[in-house]
Amino acid sequence: FTLLAMEELTRTKERVAPNYTAQVKIGDRTVAAAEFRKRSLDVKTTDVPIAEVATGGRRPFLFEKTGEGILYYTARLQSAPRELPRTALDRGLIVQRWLEPWSGGIATHAVAAGELIRIKLRVATSQERRYVVLEVPLPAGIEAIDTSLATSARPPGERGAATPASEDEGDDGGDTGDLGWYELGFWNPFGHVELRDDRVLMFADWLPAGVHSLSLVARATTPGTFVLQPARAEEMYTPEVFGRSDGGTFVVLAPETDKK
Repeated sequence: FTLLAMEELTRTKERVAPNYTAQVKIGDRTVAAAEFRKRSLDVKTTDVPIAEVATGGRRPFLFEKTGEGILYYTARLQSAPRELPRTALDRGLIVQRWLEPWSGGIATHAVAAGELIRIKLRVATSQERRYVVLEVPLPAGIEAIDTSLATSARPPGERGAATPASEDEGDDGGDTGDLGWYELGFWNPFGHVELRDDRVLMFADWLPAGVHSLSLVARATTPGTFVLQPARAEEMYTPEVFGRSDGGTFVVLAPETDKK
């Protein structure tokens, strides 16, 4: 009955076949035009350089048609920064991310190929949040390890990468096994994790107020200097609530090269 209702709605709304000319204008300038003379599922697309949209001050953005029929349209604005952000930003969520050698030591921006890396994260919020996603981009020279798989080697003292472990600030790094949701009595709100080639995504249906610490395991694979994009957290259905960590570069050294 739902499909029948939708069919009746379409028949009523589109009783007249398209027979019109459509135009898209920015101010007084026409940037796209097309004719529609019969029923069709064909889509007409036009790309307009961002420079033509951003220059000339505020101007109306108009879709117009001359003739009979219904015009369906979509406008999408796509842009990219000239440089990736390097400084942290707090818009309701505070995000910190740093990388350490798995064997121990302070935060580093250079490891040798083949070494294991501990990616440590903190997400802080002054009030409870709902449906938060934490995106952790990976430099091209490292790969996340899913230690929940039987085919993955388990590093000594590993806490599990498929479900990130809550970090106890007083933990001595001993082997705790794969504890999933709980570790040393600390609850981890990020209950769903997706490991991808270029990033790790973590989702929390409910994020209580406070500071939440997590860690992941990765391996340096390819020598080179790579972009280290900021980690970003966002309340999915309130995107104006977000935060990001700092960014920079990350170096994977050849195995025989000593770290500076």
